[in-house]
Amino acid sequence: MVRPVSIRRSLLINILSVVLLLSGSILLTIIISSHKTLATLSQSLINQSIRTVEADLKGFFEPVISQLHIAAAWGDAGLLSLDEPQQLNKLITPIIVQYGQVSSIMVANDNGMEHMVLRQPDKWINRQTRRPDWNARSLWLEWDDVSSQVSQTWKDLDYDPRQRPWFIGVKQGHTMDSEENLLSRRQKDKSQHKIHWTEPYTFFTTKEPGITASVSFNNGDEWLDVLGIDILLKDISKFTSQLHITQRGMVVVLTDKREVIGLPAHSRFTEVSEQTQALMKTPQELGIKVINDAAREFNALTHGYEEPYQFRSAGEVWWAGVKPFPLNEDRNLWIAVVVPEEDIIGDIIFMRYVVIGITMLILSLAVYRAISLANKYSTPIEALVKQSVRIARGDLEFKEHIGSLLKEVHRLAVAQEKMRRGLKSLFKLERDLQIAKQIQQNTFPETLPQIDGFEVDAWIEPAEDTGGDTYDIVETGDLLDAYQKERSERKKIVFLLADATGHGIGPALIVTQLRSMLCIALRMNQSLSLIAEYVNQQIHNDMREGRFITAWLGELDPTTKTLSSFSAGQAPLFHYSAKTRRCNTLQADTPPFGVLPMLSVEIKETINLAKGDIFAVFSDGVFDTSNAAGENFSIQRIQRIIEENNAESAQELMAIIRNQLKEFSLNTKATDDRTAIVIKCTK
Repeated sequence: MVRPVSIRRSLLINILSVVLLLSGSILLTIIISSHKTLATLSQSLINQSIRTVEADLKGFFEPVISQLHIAAAWGDAGLLSLDEPQQLNKLITPIIVQYGQVSSIMVANDNGMEHMVLRQPDKWINRQTRRPDWNARSLWLEWDDVSSQVSQTWKDLDYDPRQRPWFIGVKQGHTMDSEENLLSRRQKDKSQHKIHWTEPYTFFTTKEPGITASVSFNNGDEWLDVLGIDILLKDISKFTSQLHITQRGMVVVLTDKREVIGLPAHSRFTEVSEQTQALMKTPQELGIKVINDAAREFNALTHGYEEPYQFRSAGEVWWAGVKPFPLNEDRNLWIAVVVPEEDIIGDIIFMRYVVIGITMLILSLAVYRAISLANKYSTPIEALVKQSVRIARGDLEFKEHIGSLLKEVHRLAVAQEKMRRGLKSLFKLERDLQIAKQIQQNTFPETLPQIDGFEVDAWIEPAEDTGGDTYDIVETGDLLDAYQKERSERKKIVFLLADATGHGIGPALIVTQLRSMLCIALRMNQSLSLIAEYVNQQIHNDMREGRFITAWLGELDPTTKTLSSFSAGQAPLFHYSAKTRRCNTLQADTPPFGVLPMLSVEIKETINLAKGDIFAVFSDGVFDTSNAAGENFSIQRIQRIIEENNAESAQELMAIIRNQLKEFSLNTKATDDRTAIVIKCTK
């Protein structure tokens, strides 16, 4: 058994041991590793700089990619009609406002029709082109954010959207199917949209250098419909021109054609006008010798670009590193970093001897100071230990007085006191969270209704104690008074699945409010379409910009075996047909609740459910669950599970989906709320 020692003795022994060991290690490390330091520092500095730029580019492009998919889905849903310019403006302008890198958005088709919304510093511009009707004339509308006045001008402009790079690129990748193949293509999952990226070019209207991301969508007409988003390249240079990795080190971003779109930190590019003029030039055209030399050396590499490489410029040794940044399989950007070796090595040689001398001096002083510090530290540390023991026992009321003139010990005492107070608050917050969790759990149905001819199962798993998902299954007769029940023709079952942006207490309050509004509306015996319109208006008024709720409302009539369904941004919905033995997906009817002040809600059609049919709804937390390889659980996987297990009951099918989701994610904690409802017709 090891004999305990006092704090004073332990501090003295350990401090001296650590000082001696550290001093020896420093001296040995300096002697052995001085020759390897330069290459290691170069690689670390360059890789870190590349990761910094890579992260900024992801933050720059990925929101645009995500919004492009969303907007294309709107187009598939018929919301981007060129015959409704005011509706297009309402949908497009919030996107441009939200993303500063977006300068304009275009919607066009290969009949020569286009609708463009362009943001200027002090106004908005709307260009409408109708080649079949107006030929070379176009209608221009202008307005600002302060005044509601809109000016209208006709201009003679030989502009054809079909000749623009963003339209041509999509059209070239678009296979012209026969009528039979076209029908098959329209029946597939519309959420699959391939994005085309143009090469950097000069925008037609603003004459500024930029790049356009475009995608086709199925608007239900005979034309090829394309949505394009213009991105200004000067915003990339705002970041790279301010990135000083060393005193003279520089970072540039280039295209596949080796044209510079992210300018380096250089005295020539301090003004925006200078940056704009320099964009889309080759390193040779820029006239910065070291950048040009690095590019020439890169082109001559035979071992690839995975590791940093050395080169000489103007008689000086430099280090460089290059990495591709893929926009898609057809288009890359390239991040390049150049650093002079002198900036890296600095005074390493001189400092080696300085460090050795200082280390020896500190070693001598440390021996002396260790003795005195052991005495100064022991008393307050012992008091801190006593306080820590009390905190560990859960005694958070008693406060230990810690007397010490040492700043570090004083700060430690202050930190410990903050920890004591924080734990008291945390315990209270934990109790409050449990109460909030219990309140939200009480809103979920305790038991699911028994429906003649149907099986129903539901499941919810919040990512935190409280979640932004909710669901409810209500038998309308349970909410009506006696008079209403007498007037009601038949019993119906109303379903709700909703998902607010985010998760935690805030989204939990929002979806609980939505559920309450639904219950009130059902008590008033309102129709499904009116309920959706009223809910959207209230959510839009209550929520701040950027927040919304995706929701699915369903009304099942067990007598007629019909399901009336409405989806506000909640997609896809799954319908398995026992007759065809296929699981098809249905898209959302409108954008999510809260995006638009008014929704025109129309229950387009009801679904006739036959024996063996299955209807299922899932929140995106189920689709987006990822495994260690970064692969999503996916919509297709759920379709396959339903088709392979269609003979099981609703409860067994739900259990199979949950088990496979658990195995797929290796039982890791959910990062987003997960909710599901499964309805199966049994007669």
